[in-house]
Amino acid sequence: MGSNFLLAQELNEKNIEYDHKDDFLGVDILTLPNKVDACRGTMFGNMLQQAVCINKAEPPKVFTRYENQVGKYSSSYLKSDSDYKVIAKIKKFEFSNEFYLLLVQNIKTGVYDLIERKIGEKLTESYCYLNDNTEIDKLKIDSKIKKGKILYHSLNFDDNMNYSYGLNAKACYLIDNDTIEDAIVVSESFSKRMSSNYMHEVAFNINPNDLLINLYGNDTEYKSFPDIGEETKGKLLTVLRRISYDSALFDLKDEQLRSVNYSSDRIFYAKGKLIDIDIYCNADIESLKENEYNSQIIKYLEQQNNYYKRIVELLKPIVESKKEKYTNNVSYMYRRSKDILNPNVKWRNDKTDFDHIFIVFRVLEEINLHVGSKIANRFGGKGVISKIIPDDMMPISEDGTRAEIILNALGVCNRLNSAQLYEHEINFISDNIVKDMKKMKFNDAVKFFFEYIKEVNPVQYESLKNYFNNLEKDDKKNFIKEILKNGIYIHQPPFWDNLNFEGMKKLYKKYGYKPYKVFIEGKKVENGLIIADEYMIKLKHEPSSKMSVRSTSFINMKNSPSKSLSYKKHEEPYSKTPIRLGEMEFVNLLLTKDSRIQAKFNSFYSNNEINRKYFNKVLLESPNILSLKNVESPNNDNGSRKLLDVLFKSISVKLEKE
Repeated sequence: MGSNFLLAQELNEKNIEYDHKDDFLGVDILTLPNKVDACRGTMFGNMLQQAVCINKAEPPKVFTRYENQVGKYSSSYLKSDSDYKVIAKIKKFEFSNEFYLLLVQNIKTGVYDLIERKIGEKLTESYCYLNDNTEIDKLKIDSKIKKGKILYHSLNFDDNMNYSYGLNAKACYLIDNDTIEDAIVVSESFSKRMSSNYMHEVAFNINPNDLLINLYGNDTEYKSFPDIGEETKGKLLTVLRRISYDSALFDLKDEQLRSVNYSSDRIFYAKGKLIDIDIYCNADIESLKENEYNSQIIKYLEQQNNYYKRIVELLKPIVESKKEKYTNNVSYMYRRSKDILNPNVKWRNDKTDFDHIFIVFRVLEEINLHVGSKIANRFGGKGVISKIIPDDMMPISEDGTRAEIILNALGVCNRLNSAQLYEHEINFISDNIVKDMKKMKFNDAVKFFFEYIKEVNPVQYESLKNYFNNLEKDDKKNFIKEILKNGIYIHQPPFWDNLNFEGMKKLYKKYGYKPYKVFIEGKKVENGLIIADEYMIKLKHEPSSKMSVRSTSFINMKNSPSKSLSYKKHEEPYSKTPIRLGEMEFVNLLLTKDSRIQAKFNSFYSNNEINRKYFNKVLLESPNILSLKNVESPNNDNGSRKLLDVLFKSISVKLEKE
């Protein structure tokens, strides 16, 4: 980010230093500009716990400075605590630079330490963050690492270590069929811009009578899974086949080894790029080499063992010497490497021994926004993506400002969280200030900019003005160029008297900016609209894991459909765990204490898609939307009836309607 943001985020360091006295509020609340009620502020705190790390996060243009206080205590970056020298670099796999170890020595104390280079870090379930490893990848043997150097950091930090957790999105508010209630429309480019990643970890045993089929190979190469750095075949990662004596001749044919038997093979699903493999072997490696089906596994196993042999060779004279000093990282890695190479050590999986091989794949999948994904602003406004449309179908102003997301205007009234409008309109005025600055001479643009900052935040004005006056001539030009390129960042600290309603009126009166004349696919919108940045975060809810189904399969002891863990083990392409459809609506209807309305609602809304659409249409067109008396069903063949037909058919009974 530009020096405008770098200076602004350091405001009030002397007068309003974060002293942890307000920790009971939670640091997430401190990232909220004020004018939001306690309930919505608390809701944002809950949402922040559900946020995923996106790939190109940005600092909010209306910020509180506490975003950086939160990031300061993050564990997702490595900062050198002293001056070091690189002694050795140990790669895990010869053909991949994704994972390696650096053996370093403290120049002042002589203490040895290890630094691990990783593509990212897996969090709970499959959620993860990726690292920017640009600086650590520059290091070579004998390179010097200066104290305070950031060796790697998550993508939630920019190059200047400003902490970010969302994106500034050009938003406009409309009342539209596609934005009813919590629905949000986004552009195709924004859906790609707000991408995040899953790190799937697929682990399983391979027994002596199992083999991985030739899913990725051909007649000359037996290949069971993608090599590191390669993409999977759709959602198919690898396929395990158990060989029995009865069908061995058929199952081991070349053409059969290249095709999946969906009825008997054990299939492992994961989509994306393979980034790492761990292999734990209790079998004799030489005996494994006799079987060509193990050739790819042997290749990775040998390179993995060479990696640990190299670690032992480097660390042995350090750890076993009585003179050298080393950290716990060195001690742990040395002993772990010796254990892995020790033929007398038997590995266990889930507290049980295994005879052959246990293998772990790590697959990185990039996830764009989908229909059904959830995003939220910082003011308790959560929504579900209802439609993703081409950029040229999004609203555009007469001067070319294109919206990236469309929000429901009634959502602000329903939630009473008008704080989002302060952010929206401050950014709208800032955008127009920048547009006017581009038309001015340099000195006029400087004067115009600082007049605006003084109106919005006098404290920020003083800091920026003092900084700017001490710059050289060329640096002053670069300062303004960054503002013209990246926009204006406005400091609005929480719990202080920042820009209020009267202040907004004063800004509009002084600068005279009017809402844009907006066009959608060439047609002019009747009323003027504001299109400006609003900070959005991405939540972990994805439609692929929220599939709603009813089960005709087994039931458990509670007479409910049984749940399956196969999806979490990557043995199913999507979740089939049954959940109740329309549960929230049903609970809300309990408040009416009218069983007839509940029954009618369920027969329409929860069981049949056609009836559900018809039901919504009647409610919208009816003069009394709370009345269900005149709603007649156009289609009585509902989902529950179909399920009962299946159940009764199995016992030779048929349902007949009287």
